Amino acid sequence: MIAFVETLCEKGYGYETDDGIYFDISAFDGYGKLSRCNLDDALAGARVAVNTQKRHPADFALWKKAEKNHIMQWQSPWGMGYPGWHIECSTMSKKFLGDRFDIHTGGVDHIPIHHENEIAQSEALEGHKVVNVWMHGEFMLVDGGKMSKSLGNVYTVDDLIARGYSPLAFRYFCLNTHYRNKLNFTFDGLNGAATAYNRLRGIISACSTAPKADDDTQSRVEKQKAAVVDAVYDDLNFPLALGEMWTMAKLPACREIYDAAVELDKILGLELYEPLPADDNDRSTVPDDVKAIAEKRFVARQNKDWATSDALRAELDALGYTVLDSKTGYELKKK
Repeated sequence: MIAFVETLCEKGYGYETDDGIYFDISAFDGYGKLSRCNLDDALAGARVAVNTQKRHPADFALWKKAEKNHIMQWQSPWGMGYPGWHIECSTMSKKFLGDRFDIHTGGVDHIPIHHENEIAQSEALEGHKVVNVWMHGEFMLVDGGKMSKSLGNVYTVDDLIARGYSPLAFRYFCLNTHYRNKLNFTFDGLNGAATAYNRLRGIISACSTAPKADDDTQSRVEKQKAAVVDAVYDDLNFPLALGEMWTMAKLPACREIYDAAVELDKILGLELYEPLPADDNDRSTVPDDVKAIAEKRFVARQNKDWATSDALRAELDALGYTVLDSKTGYELKKK
């Protein structure tokens, strides 16, 4: 990182102030091309700079000089200090991927600042385009709002497992939304995805013992297999790819459908060719009304409404289900 910053300074892109080394964005002609903002907009929208020695308010730190009590301290040509936020990523990618690579990913929140600055410092150093494709994923929402610990709506995969959901059903749920669109997580949505996933997996796995197809059906299977691959190549359009998988699954049952699914699962990672576990306690076999009662009880427990929680437990017991609570959620067991 130090060598990276030194080279930028030698090339006229970096300059020193009392508190660090900064990148001069006016020296880089392409600044703003990722977020499609021009230099004037960047300067106008920049916050008031704490350091008046900066040439422009939007110039960003390549290296910061550390105060004596700062937790990060490394020796550098500019004294004790630490790297700027952006320089770490450019240096790691150069070390492990070289000065040209195909794909750089990240969240949409990184477009206007972090990745814009990565492009500037990397291309300024190399003198050419470094990344061919920038791909940015949108945010996941929960019930249409922000996911936040303070709101009590942050869930882990372990939480979903504790509630009886398969991680692969959650994966299927995620693949139904394009990565560049916001994904709204709801348990109703997850229930629907789990039902659809189990149906698709059941249809395809059953084809393992089906007879071979006639020539016409074989041709249609190959066409659908190609359609799934084409959808993935089209900017990772997994929602369309799953639709094409369903079209294939609805063809006359044959071994070719199973073989195609085994090959396509190298891309999808859904284990659609595997038979569903014969488990009476599998979440997919629990009636919707029982799930709804269990969810209401879970909310009541979160709100410390113990009377309602006990009453709903009694309802579940009357319906033939035992609920086992844990730190992360609960598990339903059929009696």
